[in-house]
Amino acid sequence: MSVSTKIKMRLPGGELFEPYIRTEQLRGTKFEYAHTVYREAFFFGRRGKQDELSAQGIQQFRNSDCYDFEIIKVPADFPLIDVSGVFLDLIAPYLAGTDVMSREGTYEAFGVEVHEGDVVIDAGANIGIFSAFAAKYRGGFVHAFEPVDSTAELLERLMRFNDISSSVVVSRAGLSDYSGEAEIAVFAGGTGGNTLVEARMSGGHIEKREKVRLITIDDYVRENHLERVDFIKADIEGSERNMLKGATETLKTFAPQLAICTYHLPDDKEVLTDIIKKANPRYSIKYGRMKLYAKVE
Repeated sequence: MSVSTKIKMRLPGGELFEPYIRTEQLRGTKFEYAHTVYREAFFFGRRGKQDELSAQGIQQFRNSDCYDFEIIKVPADFPLIDVSGVFLDLIAPYLAGTDVMSREGTYEAFGVEVHEGDVVIDAGANIGIFSAFAAKYRGGFVHAFEPVDSTAELLERLMRFNDISSSVVVSRAGLSDYSGEAEIAVFAGGTGGNTLVEARMSGGHIEKREKVRLITIDDYVRENHLERVDFIKADIEGSERNMLKGATETLKTFAPQLAICTYHLPDDKEVLTDIIKKANPRYSIKYGRMKLYAKVE
């Protein structure tokens, strides 16, 4: 398969998905296994094409008790769609030394990155891949927010599996512009699309609606007596603008670096930029394929 091969497949909701499978750069390296895992996820797990994989690769994939990506380890019984979904953005670029393979772009770009000792807020931690990356690979201290109970259980388990529970505080809450409660739509077929935003609830099968706790970053910082916040990562399915509105004092006082998704709502880039600049005009903002990166120079 060439590096730029384009594959068409359908997600559980029926929409057409055309990812670029660019993991060939890992073949023949010590990360061959990571390449095998990704192809297993998309070809065997999603399309049923077992013949795309070598017998040896499949056997190694199935017999292992975990996905060992060197940067982090993921238990083998974690939902495959969730593991493969973050592989290109949070693991493969660091293994291959380039982000050419990523779909959405990494959370580190334009000089925005997690440093050792940084206090990190992971908004929309999901199963915890970025939290594990920031704590284990970068040496940060992470406050991870995941409002859906079943997903938060996987998140907590991943932290234990990587022996970093002491470096990651898990909060079963969503981040917004007010502290209280709300209903979140939980989708079938993976943990990645759960959303608080009505406009994001079409195009997928809603399995249930779950009442969740919400908190603002400003309230969380105040209640937990945080003396600084150095980095905020956010991928929260359209709630990024509300999260930033609830972090006005944090952005003004601590000026954390920001890596925020900009593809969930049509006007995300403009709205998020405006909120950040109003909170702290000193921010310099750069734009990647599907994220913005901000820091005070």
